[in-house]
Amino acid sequence: MRALVVGGTGPTGPDVLAVLLRRSFDVTILHRGLHEPDDVPLLNEIEHIHADPHFRESLAAAIGDREFDLVVAMYGRMVLNADVFAGRCARFVSVGGNPAHRGHLNQRSSFPRGLQILADEQSPTVSGQQTSRDRFAAKVLEAETVVMAAHNDGAFSATHLRYPMIYGSRAKLAFERWAVRRIIDGHRRLLVTDGGLSIYSRAAAVNAAHCIGLILDRGPIAAGQIYQCADDRQYSLRQWLDLIAAELGAEIEIVSAPMELARPIWHLLPTGPLASPHTLVSTAKIKRDLGYVDVVEPRDALSELVRYLAEQPDRTDAAAGDVATELELIAAIDRLRMDLARRFEWEDTDEPVAHWHPYDHPRAPGSLA
Repeated sequence: MRALVVGGTGPTGPDVLAVLLRRSFDVTILHRGLHEPDDVPLLNEIEHIHADPHFRESLAAAIGDREFDLVVAMYGRMVLNADVFAGRCARFVSVGGNPAHRGHLNQRSSFPRGLQILADEQSPTVSGQQTSRDRFAAKVLEAETVVMAAHNDGAFSATHLRYPMIYGSRAKLAFERWAVRRIIDGHRRLLVTDGGLSIYSRAAAVNAAHCIGLILDRGPIAAGQIYQCADDRQYSLRQWLDLIAAELGAEIEIVSAPMELARPIWHLLPTGPLASPHTLVSTAKIKRDLGYVDVVEPRDALSELVRYLAEQPDRTDAAAGDVATELELIAAIDRLRMDLARRFEWEDTDEPVAHWHPYDHPRAPGSLA
C-alpha cells in the first residue's frame, strides 16, 4: 500500500508517519525541503519529494504520473491537493482546523459573540469576509468543502479532520515556551488574560495522529465524514500554567489582566484578542464513530513537553518576549488594586461575601437563621 503524506515534518508529521508505518504503508512525503529535522530518525527511512504544495505547477510536476493508495494532505493549499490527486488515489485524508467554525477567529462574526461552546461538526460555519480573519477562516472552510465535493464526485474516498491546537516538541505555538522560559528564569508571577479562564481545545501530537490512524482503520465508516479531534481532557490556561509550574517544581501566582490591557502577551495566545475567548469543540462524533480515546494522557504529554523545553533553552528563547513590559504591567495592576482597595475600603480577602450560597442555614428548629 503506497501512501503519500503532503507535509510530514510539522507538529504532527512524524507521529502521522509512525501511524502509517505501523500499518505497513510504503510511505513517501512531499514537502518544500526547508525543514529536514535531524531529530526524527524515521524521516531517513522514507522517500522525500521536494516541491512546493502551495502551487499547482510544482505539485503536479513533482508527482508526475504516480498514483497512491492513500494521500494524507496536511500542508499546502488543500484545494490544489484535492484537484491534483483527484482520480489518482483511492483514499484521501485531509487535515484542516477549527477556524471553519463561525466566531472562532472573529468573535464578532457570531451572535452571541464567539464560538459556540462545544461546537460540533454541524455547528454554523464561517460566513462573510469582512476582515482578514474572516477571509482566512473562509479559506479553511473552502478546503474541507472542496475535499467533500471531490468525495461526492467519486474522485476518491475522503475524510476531513479538523485539528485543534497541537502541542508537542514540534508545535509552533509559543505559550508553553514562554511559560517555561519565565519560570526557569525565576519569575513566579505570570501575566494572564482574564484570570486564565479561557479554554482552548488542544491535542497532543500523538493523539492527533492517532485520529488519522482510526480513520484508516475504519475506512467505510469514516468515508465522506468530517471529524473534530482533541484530547479527552481539557484544561483552562490557568490550569495549564499550574501543570507546567508543577513539572518545574515551582509555585506561581496568576496576575490577571483584561484582554484589552494584556497586550504584552497577545502574541502568545492561540488566536489573539479579536478571536473567541474559548475554542472548546465537541469530539463526540469521532468517539462515537471511530472509538477515539487518548493514547497519551494530556498531563503526561505536557510533562514530556515541559522537560524537553527546559532542556532546550533555544526553544524558549524565541518566546522570551518583552519581559520589562510584562513586569511593568504587573506592577501597574498591583498599584491599581491597592488604590481601589483604599478608595472603596475593601477588605483584603479572597471571599467576596459572608455566605457563598443562597440557602437558609437555621441553627434551631423553626428558625430562619
